[in-house]
Amino acid sequence: NSKKDSILKTDSLFFSDFTTKILLSIKVDTLDTKRFDKILRRELDHKELDVSYAVEFKNGVDIPQAIHPEIKRSSTNITCSNNSLLPDGSSLCLYFTNNTIIVLKRNLVGILLSTLLVGSVIACLLFLLKIINRQKQLAEIKNDLIGNITHEFKTPIATIGVALEGIQNFNTANDPQKTKKYVQTSNEQLGKLNLMVEKLLETATLDGDLLSLKKEEIKLIEIVQNLIERHRALAPEKDFEFLALRENICVKADALHLENALNNILDNAVKYGGDRITTTITTANNKVLISIKDDGKNLTTAQAKQIFEKFYRVPKGNQHDVKGFGIGLYYTKKIIEGHNGSIEVILKDSTNFKITLSHG
Repeated sequence: NSKKDSILKTDSLFFSDFTTKILLSIKVDTLDTKRFDKILRRELDHKELDVSYAVEFKNGVDIPQAIHPEIKRSSTNITCSNNSLLPDGSSLCLYFTNNTIIVLKRNLVGILLSTLLVGSVIACLLFLLKIINRQKQLAEIKNDLIGNITHEFKTPIATIGVALEGIQNFNTANDPQKTKKYVQTSNEQLGKLNLMVEKLLETATLDGDLLSLKKEEIKLIEIVQNLIERHRALAPEKDFEFLALRENICVKADALHLENALNNILDNAVKYGGDRITTTITTANNKVLISIKDDGKNLTTAQAKQIFEKFYRVPKGNQHDVKGFGIGLYYTKKIIEGHNGSIEVILKDSTNFKITLSHG
């Protein structure tokens, strides 16, 4: 028994000494910050993160152990841990600089692709909106054209119908004067119908590139003067002015089509413009410059951009006080371009059509 008691006493002393050393070891345990710094740097390099950082270990008793303290003073981000694996009452803090640039670099491809995708979607939506607006405008132009054609055709057809009815029912005495009057009225209205049909067919010819221009040397001053005199007689209430720096300016052009093109502009100035219409012809750099300007201010910038489009007319609701199909200026633009020239409209306290043609 004494031997057994001796063995138990020895084991008790060994266990007590062992546990004391363990407790003492845990109590005095600390963190090797230098070794931790190496491990942390290795992991950051493995993740390809180039971040400046500082490590600080606090155990509440000794002076805090810090690695790279100069970074700690300038750092903008901090994270601390009080994990149970650390000694009691201790904490481990990591200070690091702003890593926004690093995050952006690592996600640069994704950001660029996302930006490109968003930009493409916005561009498609804007393009779709433009198409929808364009289709809406075309629908309005189509409806306006149908209304104009209906109105323009119904008037001469109705007049011809009335004339024929007059010959049939109200000319029982076979009066030659009445018959002549009815026939003359019918012929005039048929001429108007024929002219309108020809204008529509002429537009189809322009679109099909079937227009043939017979260019020859013509006297431009003489043609413009005749046009002005014609409109002065038809619209005496308008004030026409013609200015030319030279008495004789010749261009190589199709006399008929060029005259019709210029007549369309003057006709529009009379119908839609102001009371004063000024036509000027000058030459510069082997070019002939024709300006037809009126003091009207009814045309807007948006309308000026569309005024040369086929069948486009300045909206006036359901009014038909000015007759036409909206093909006059379209025809003019095609003819001027067929002569290797250009035409534009400038709005600045007036409506000014500027035409440029090759000289001689």
